[in-house]
Amino acid sequence: MNISADDPARVYPGEERGGLELFDRSPNAQQVTLELDGSPIISNIMRDSDAIVVSQHTSQFCRCCCFQPNIDWKVFDHPAPDNQVRINHGDRTGTTGDSVNDALIKFPQMFFIKEDASFLGRTCSFCFPGARRTRLTTHWGNSTNGPLVMSHEKGWTCGKNIYIAHGENGQLRIPCCCFLPYLETKNETGQVIGRTQYHCDQWPFVPRFTISDPNRYGGPQEDYVLRPDTWCCGCCVLCRCCGDGEGSRDRCDMNKATCFKIPYYLRDPKTWEKIDAGNAAVTDLWAGMQAECCTQRDLYLCRFPRGSTPEQKSTILGATLLLDIVLNEINEN
Repeated sequence: MNISADDPARVYPGEERGGLELFDRSPNAQQVTLELDGSPIISNIMRDSDAIVVSQHTSQFCRCCCFQPNIDWKVFDHPAPDNQVRINHGDRTGTTGDSVNDALIKFPQMFFIKEDASFLGRTCSFCFPGARRTRLTTHWGNSTNGPLVMSHEKGWTCGKNIYIAHGENGQLRIPCCCFLPYLETKNETGQVIGRTQYHCDQWPFVPRFTISDPNRYGGPQEDYVLRPDTWCCGCCVLCRCCGDGEGSRDRCDMNKATCFKIPYYLRDPKTWEKIDAGNAAVTDLWAGMQAECCTQRDLYLCRFPRGSTPEQKSTILGATLLLDIVLNEINEN
């Protein structure tokens, strides 16, 4: 599937004659058909994608205490370098979007992800981050009207940690070490095509996830480890500012999503070496002052490993969602 930045991004999918027909509602309406050639929808959509941007759609500006809404997401195709992801501030650029995250993305939208979690589970996300049972359905297009492409699901688990008390020096939390959060990725027929698992080890402040293939011949097998770089003898997460490389002297541009970022690198599960020299990663991007401080909308860039399958790419998308559930939602309570 080849989609350029000039193609209409606001489309409504449908199914007919074994293909996906996209109906553009612009004045010069066009119809584009994606032939499925008998293979799963995921294989056709994700086959040629090298990178995606995952942008939180739900605003939490009016959130009250621990009453967390369902968190919905938008997924955009991203053929350009990550330093071209720019934040649109409305009056500064002369254009206005629906929100900071909507305005900063200028590439075609691929998916809309809708969460369905119980009120009890969402309310407990502060005390037990990542514990709730949830289902995130992924639809082709920019709304739930599009056909189901995949889903990401988990049952009740222990949280990343347990909230105990709050004192003068902050929160007291105890890490959990068993029955930890996971997320299963399923195709449109409900078959499990991948699994992401959060792990707790001797470095409790450095998150680690494993991405595995449950259908591998001979039994489930780990494909990747997702983990950031560290400093202070491996105890703390290493952040990046502006430039991609260490020691970069690029000036910090607050319009760029890469102004502040935390790359979670995809690594070889045996050696923990970075895949593709560190180019394959899930990066927690700077979403802009308004999004970070007011609406609390998160933003991620996913760069897929060279040679990865559509199923692996879909599971990496699920890993991005689990990363947000486990790590970032707690900061927004």
